[in-house]
Amino acid sequence: MELVFTCFLFPEASVQKKLKSLISKYPDSYLYIPAKYDLAKSYLRAHDNDNAISAFKNIINNHKNTDYEIGSYYYLADLNKEKNIQNSLKYWKDYIYKSQDGRFSIDCVNSILKNAKGELSKDDNYYIGLVYFNNEKYDEAIKYLQNSNEKLNKIYNDNLNKEKDKFNKLKMSYKNLI
Repeated sequence: MELVFTCFLFPEASVQKKLKSLISKYPDSYLYIPAKYDLAKSYLRAHDNDNAISAFKNIINNHKNTDYEIGSYYYLADLNKEKNIQNSLKYWKDYIYKSQDGRFSIDCVNSILKNAKGELSKDDNYYIGLVYFNNEKYDEAIKYLQNSNEKLNKIYNDNLNKEKDKFNKLKMSYKNLI
């Protein structure tokens, strides 16, 4: 049994070795971040969860605003769901907050709804609504967007107040010219 397991992991060990080499030799290459992400996924395939978690967290911390950061949230949620569902919920939410039309967005929403036990914030409802909207599930989108209506009203009122302030400043400037 151990020999079979070792043979199964051998391809991943080889992949990991090559990716680590690429990462260390070419830190300025356009392949650097994708190689780090592929290394993290290789750890995941090899069931080396501790290294996978560490690698995905490294990507999140060091490569902000990339697709690799967003994908890392999904994989971290998956890696944590057996041990700490609260961490998974946080990562699923991070994913949909950053990518409402991403590859895993519907999976994240389904996982959030299954595990949140009705504890959704206005922001959660808003982003869940956007995910549904982007996936052409309009009835579901309306339901969640209506639940986030307070946030939408606040955004509208904030922008309206800013415009009123601009108008009042313009009016005062005009009066000063006369």
